[in-house]
Amino acid sequence: MQDMMQRNKLRRGWLETAARAVLGLALMGMLPVGAQTYKYDFGPAGKAAPAGYLPVGPATFYTSASGYGFEKTGAAATCQDQGGDPLTGDFCTANGELLFSVKLPQGNYDLTVYLGDPAGASETTVKAENRRLLFDRVTTVSGQLAARTITVNRREAKSVDGTVTMTLKDRELGYYTWDEKLTLRFSGRKPAIAGLELVRNDKAITWFLCGNSTVVDQLDSANEGWTAWGQDIGRFFKPGLAIANYAESGLTAGAFLAMKRLTKLLADSKPGDYVAVEFGHNDQKTPADSEGYPANLKTFADQIRAKQCVPIFVLPTAREGDTDPKTSIGGLAEAMRNQAKALGVASIDLNKMTMQVMQAYGAADADKCYMDGTHFTEIGGYELARCVAKGVKDLGNTMAPFLLGDRPVMDPAKPDPIGYLSLTLDPEPVSLRPRSRSDRDPPTQILPAGLFTGEGGALHSADGRILEPGLMPKEAPASNTPNPPKH
Repeated sequence: MQDMMQRNKLRRGWLETAARAVLGLALMGMLPVGAQTYKYDFGPAGKAAPAGYLPVGPATFYTSASGYGFEKTGAAATCQDQGGDPLTGDFCTANGELLFSVKLPQGNYDLTVYLGDPAGASETTVKAENRRLLFDRVTTVSGQLAARTITVNRREAKSVDGTVTMTLKDRELGYYTWDEKLTLRFSGRKPAIAGLELVRNDKAITWFLCGNSTVVDQLDSANEGWTAWGQDIGRFFKPGLAIANYAESGLTAGAFLAMKRLTKLLADSKPGDYVAVEFGHNDQKTPADSEGYPANLKTFADQIRAKQCVPIFVLPTAREGDTDPKTSIGGLAEAMRNQAKALGVASIDLNKMTMQVMQAYGAADADKCYMDGTHFTEIGGYELARCVAKGVKDLGNTMAPFLLGDRPVMDPAKPDPIGYLSLTLDPEPVSLRPRSRSDRDPPTQILPAGLFTGEGGALHSADGRILEPGLMPKEAPASNTPNPPKH
């Protein structure tokens, strides 16, 4: 009985915290009054949803007419009701990857997910569309629920105003990226999705990505691990900034321009948005593309600036075994360095940082970062995304304040352990609120029975032990894998 009362207390506190956070986002202008809002409650069939939410059961499948539901291409959902609060007391899980889609107009949306099992441990990773990483291994203990918020972009081949339609490759026609809906992917050791909300955010900064297969959202339909930095970079940003990845495999800078991909994304941009440009791997394959590379880069810079957006040249990722930045990628990495200086364009030297990361790993582990000497595995793509986030921080532009502080700033000479992505992460801290735009926001703590705050705000257990600030006593997750040390 005491345990049940404690769980109910945690649920109430969590909902109050989430509500305060959402209200705070609204007051900061991120959630405008009257904005397009979509709310879904996950649970068993026939379970009533809270006011304002649409119920989602195991057989709620997506149709264009309904506008929401599970995709039949994903794993089958199993939904449970643990009682208590109608939103957080029930959830859906799956033995595999669960796909859920919402039909949305093009634009940016603040996505809030409510994750956790009131009666058990959970671990949930959330991705979008072609495996774009949003939340990585959100881990909760029994009775604990986590609210996470991020800003996501929904896009199509035709511009919002209908004036531009960019060219898609045949294989892109079946991608989740360019269809009428936002598709979310829930996976992990034990995913548990209790609810989600989407609120349109027209004020968010958009960072558009232009590039090739080292940037694209890799679909990886064979589940081999193909990953590019562009599909992981969004995980490192707070709400208020959205990633819009327009990269595609096999493209040169000239082909990207000819397919009107830049024209389309600029049609959907607003002054103050950013556009990353990373090409070179395919441009070096023909003399014509190599010779035209500097001129194409200038075209990117000129057109981006004409729309009052900010270009950023991201120097192309190094191939396995590259050690000289001046000759890497057939000398085109150096050509981009020179053009960035000549044009006064901000740049992120991902080429040099790739070499530093691989040198730090050593030959054996560096080989585990590459699929084929050019493209990257999950850990390779993740570490390079961390390098790009470091590049944003070093530039100090208006995107930098949106960087999350939950991980140390990347030092390319000290990458994560090669097995980092298979580790079980620590459970969520006591503060269970959507991510804030400001690191200065004080956390709202929900204190379980027997805990109290002492001098200086330190958290104490009933026996007087000082616990790690902001964290509950650790309860072992439902896994045989021990919690790793913090990095």
